[in-house]
Amino acid sequence: MNETFRIPPARIPALVILGAIDLMLLAIVVHFALNLSEADAEGWICLAVTLSVSVLFGWFFVQQAVSTIQISLTHLVLKVPLYGRRVALGDIQIANVRIMTEDESETWGLTWRTNGIGLPGYQVGWFRTRRQGKVLAARTGEEIVLIPTTKNYTIMVSVQDASAFVQRMHQSVQRMH
Repeated sequence: MNETFRIPPARIPALVILGAIDLMLLAIVVHFALNLSEADAEGWICLAVTLSVSVLFGWFFVQQAVSTIQISLTHLVLKVPLYGRRVALGDIQIANVRIMTEDESETWGLTWRTNGIGLPGYQVGWFRTRRQGKVLAARTGEEIVLIPTTKNYTIMVSVQDASAFVQRMHQSVQRMH
């Protein structure tokens, strides 16, 4: 039996930034398209690259609104743009899954983005923390769940119903034993 939990959409500042970047890229695409001759190979390459990046930002904009985390009998599936991951429940320290407290926010603060998007109100991808090491983050909201793994990283995710998610994860320990 699968249970799906919604990751809240990105906050307004992140959406404004993502949208503004995408609109600027689209303006550049239009400018290139209107001013290129058929023989201008470099210009066409720039047009293709800029259009591709614009599509990527547009995809992030849309997908952040439908991101989820799913618990099955055997796996945890994080469905976020580009950084989604399927982790076996056996690779998760399920007993240590918990909602991050305010006291832990200093310890678990994201400090260095190694591969991802880090906008105000939307952090998705790989990060380093102040004191806890490597994190796969999908943060958009206030209630953040910490999901430690045996693979040398922790999953940090905003979940719309964090208490129900943590309770469901703890129940999966009982099913595994």
